[in-house]
Amino acid sequence: MISEAKTTVRNVAWMVMQQGANLLSAALFAAILPRAMGPDAYGRYNLILSLCSTFAVLSALGLTETMARYIPGFAAAGDQDGLQRLFQHMLGLRVVASLLFAVSYLVITTLWLRELDSLLLLLAAGVVLLRASMQAFFGLLLGLNRAARWASRDVMHGWLSLLLVLPGFYLAGLRGALLAVVLTELIVGLVALVWVMPHVPRLRARLNLRYLAPYLAFGLQFYVGHLITNVYASSGQTLLRLVSGDYGQIAQYGAAYRIFTTATMAIYQFTMAFAPWWAALLTQRRTDLLRQWAERLLKWLSVLGTLGAFGALLTARELVPLVLGKAYAPAAANVVPLSLALLALAPSRVASLLALTYERPRVEVVAHTVRLLTFWVVGLLLTPRMDSLGACLAVLIAMSMQSVYATWRMRRVVRYSLRMWAKPVGLGALFLPLLWLRGMLWTNLALYAAFLFGYIALLFLLRIVSPDEVRAIWQAVRSRATLPTPGEI
Repeated sequence: MISEAKTTVRNVAWMVMQQGANLLSAALFAAILPRAMGPDAYGRYNLILSLCSTFAVLSALGLTETMARYIPGFAAAGDQDGLQRLFQHMLGLRVVASLLFAVSYLVITTLWLRELDSLLLLLAAGVVLLRASMQAFFGLLLGLNRAARWASRDVMHGWLSLLLVLPGFYLAGLRGALLAVVLTELIVGLVALVWVMPHVPRLRARLNLRYLAPYLAFGLQFYVGHLITNVYASSGQTLLRLVSGDYGQIAQYGAAYRIFTTATMAIYQFTMAFAPWWAALLTQRRTDLLRQWAERLLKWLSVLGTLGAFGALLTARELVPLVLGKAYAPAAANVVPLSLALLALAPSRVASLLALTYERPRVEVVAHTVRLLTFWVVGLLLTPRMDSLGACLAVLIAMSMQSVYATWRMRRVVRYSLRMWAKPVGLGALFLPLLWLRGMLWTNLALYAAFLFGYIALLFLLRIVSPDEVRAIWQAVRSRATLPTPGEI
C-alpha cells in the first residue's frame, strides 16, 4: 500500500509539472491563434471543436471510470489474463461507439450548421473518431496507476496543436486547421499505443456484451453524468449561437472558456490520479485515512483556486487584450466569473472523486443535471442582455449549485470537514482591498506578487499548510520515505 501511495504522489508531482507545460502551451495558443484567425473564423473553429469534444465523450460509456475502478484489482492480483480480457473488450466497445458517434456528428452538424463548409465537418468527424477511440489506451494507463502518462494526453495535444494548427490555417484556412487537429489526434494516439503495448501484448479488439454487462452497469451510471457534463461543456457556444447567431460573441466566450477549461482539466486530472489508490484504501477498509486525504486534497484545490481567482481579478483586464488582441478585450470581463468558478470547483471535484470511490454514480448524475439545468435557466435570462458575459456568469452560478449538491450528498457518506475549503478561501478574502489599488499592468502585476507573498506566508504562519507537510510530500515524490498519514504530519 505504501508503494501504491508513493506511486500516486509521484504521478501527481509529474502531473503538476505537466500542467505547467500545458498552461504555457495554452497561453501561447491563446496569444497566437485567436488573433491570427480573427473573431469570426475563430468563433467557427471554436464551435466545431467544442462539439467534437462533446461527441467524443458521448462515445466514452464510462469506460475510463470503469478501468480506473477495476483494472487496479487485476493488476494487484497479478491476473494478466483477466486484465487483458477486460481491456480488449473495452477497446472493442470504444471503437464501435467512436465510429457511431463520429457518423452522428457529421449528420447532425451538416443539417444544423449549413453555413459551414462540409469538408470542415468531415474533418471534424475524423477528430471525433480518433480522439474517442484512442482514449481507451489512456484509460488503461490510468487504471494501471500511470496517471502521469494518462494526463500527458492534454500536454501533447496542446503543444502539437500549437505547432500544427497555425501553419495549417495559413496554408489552407479552416480546412488546414482542422486537418492539423486530425494529425495531432493521430500522433497522440500512436504514442499511447506504444505505452500500453508492454501491458497488453496481445492487443486486439473484442466485444462480448454479456461479459461486459457488470462493468457497463457500473460505468454507464457515470457515463450519464459525463454525458450531461459534456452537453454542458458546449452549452455556452450553443446558447450564444441560438440566442444571437453572432460568431464574434462565440469567440469572446470561447477565448475565455478555453482558459477556464485548461484549468478545470488540470484539476480533473490531478484528482483522478488519486482514484486507484483511494479505491484500494476503501477495499482495505482504511476509511479514516481516505477521509484525511480527501480533506487534504480539498485544501490544496482551494489554495490553487484562490490563487487563480486573484490572478484574474487583478490582471485579466490588462492581460487578456494584450495577449489575445484588442478585438478580444470584452473577453477580459468573461475571465473573472470563470476564475471565481474555480473556487466552487474544489469541493465539487473532491465530492466527485468520493462518489467514484464509494460507487455512488447517482450523486454524480444528479449533480451534473443540476449544473446543466441551472446553466440554461440562468443563461437564457442573462445572455440576451449581457451576451457572452451572461453565459460566463451562468457558468459560475451553475458550478456553485453543483458543488453545493454534490458536497451535501457525499458528506452523508464520508464526514469530511469543509473547513479545509473555508480556511484558504477566507484567508484569500482578506486581500480583496488590493482591488482598489489596481492601475496599469505593471502595477497590477506587482499587486499580485504582493498577494502571493502575503497569502503564502499566512498559509504557513496560520499552519493551514505546514513545512513538514510540504517536506513529507517531497520525500514521497523522491521515494526516500514512506508516505505518512495526514495525522502524522
